[in-house]
Amino acid sequence: MPTSKNNQTIEKFLLGLLALIFSIKVLEALCMLPHGDPLYYHLVGPKLWLETSFSQMHHEFIPFNQAGYFDYLYIIPVWIFGATLKAQLMGQLMHMIFSLGAGCLLIKTIFDSEIGEKKWTYLTCIALLTINKSSDFFLYAKNDGVVAFLILLTAITIWHPTFLARVTGLKRSALIGLFMGLAVGVKLSAAFFAAPLFLFMTISSKKIREILVCGFIAFLSFLPIMIRNWTSIKSPLFPALLDQFPGVLTPAILTYYKAHMAKPLTMELLPKHMSSFFLGKLILAFTPVIFFLNFKSKKISPYIYLAPLLGLLLYLFKNGGVLYERFYFPAYFLMLFYLYYGLATLKIPKLAFILVLGLTLADSKIDKSISRIKKTYRMYASSKSDREIVNKVSKLTLFWNYVKEGDYILSDRSSQFFYAPKGARLEQYAANVNAEFIGKCTQAQVSKLSKYQFAILADPVKNPCYNEIRTNWKYHLEVESYRLYENTQRL
Repeated sequence: MPTSKNNQTIEKFLLGLLALIFSIKVLEALCMLPHGDPLYYHLVGPKLWLETSFSQMHHEFIPFNQAGYFDYLYIIPVWIFGATLKAQLMGQLMHMIFSLGAGCLLIKTIFDSEIGEKKWTYLTCIALLTINKSSDFFLYAKNDGVVAFLILLTAITIWHPTFLARVTGLKRSALIGLFMGLAVGVKLSAAFFAAPLFLFMTISSKKIREILVCGFIAFLSFLPIMIRNWTSIKSPLFPALLDQFPGVLTPAILTYYKAHMAKPLTMELLPKHMSSFFLGKLILAFTPVIFFLNFKSKKISPYIYLAPLLGLLLYLFKNGGVLYERFYFPAYFLMLFYLYYGLATLKIPKLAFILVLGLTLADSKIDKSISRIKKTYRMYASSKSDREIVNKVSKLTLFWNYVKEGDYILSDRSSQFFYAPKGARLEQYAANVNAEFIGKCTQAQVSKLSKYQFAILADPVKNPCYNEIRTNWKYHLEVESYRLYENTQRL
């Protein structure tokens, strides 16, 4: 079907806009971002893997047992560049490409084959690239965006038979199970949305063999994570179900992780959850309208919209007392796909399309991205070394200028040590079994301090260990309420 001149103009404009926004996101992914999690465990696990072994890393570094399949890929930039700024930037770019980039490619594949109007392909990709809530979490060297992509990939494989059309029957069910299991294996929170997809697949399929194959393959795909966690810390679903499977974790570690999950919903948080879920982008507020208009025609499966709604209920029931907007990323991907696909099937007039474009761009935060890029690249240009850049962006890395290779550091709260010298080990009481003593230290336990060359303290605790460090160790500097002390008595 020939494309009108007006449509061609719109398509060229949108393609140019998409290319511009994608380029901005790539440049932004190459800005050093100071979020703690990548420097705490996502990048640290691969670093320790290279310095020790796969098994030893999991046994000694408990936080990485909450990592998923995608986090192991970060060993590639760390192996190539070492524990450096370049490795972190490559990790950030990897996450952006395998989440937003892969999501756009998947949308293009479906829209080009089923919708046939490139303007909708480009506009949907623009919407995906400009998700409003917690959008930086697509850029950090983490895994939340990859989960969203895999959940969307699962839904499309279930309800869009034109995708991978040659894979049918039990093979397709196995593939769906693989995608589903991989999503949960990348991040356990994916189960909030994988479970509804499996439920609605069961309702819509009604083919027992295909359902059983899907479920079995999904379980097998996730099983290596359970085996890993059982062999290393005896808690197969860590960091979930800690009351049922505390494993070898200390009370301090259990307290820390329980404080961040499995908390009951409060009425104070409920409106914030609703806002975060339904307004990941402003235009998502119109999704219920499209659901109503498309319900009878079923040009797109209603389950693609119902699945994130059920996922929301599951999340509120299980973890509603903690609001993590990034856990809603799978819902954003599903709802944006459903919304724009539904709009495309309605054949809306030109004026309405322009309105949709305006709503899509209204909360894009592109201006903030450009501002960050300008500021960061100016800082890159004015800095004499990567180490200077790292120290400017992540102030806590200043501590590592004092630490030498192989040193042991004791900490009560600070946990970011990706940039620590090779062989150095940071033992933090809420993440390492060996360091728990510092929280309730007795006089008899003060001798345990002799193991450590440095201590990083923030809590105003008074006990023999804290007193010994504050009184007899050399104080170096304070950064963001953290103080670095050196055990000069070991020299």
